Amino acid sequence: QLQGFGEMDRRSECTYTAS
Repeated sequence: QLQGFGEMDRRSECTYTAS
């Protein structure tokens, strides 16, 4: 599953990490 982390990058998008 992809878990969304509350990290906003320069594109104002949350970084998703495969877990």
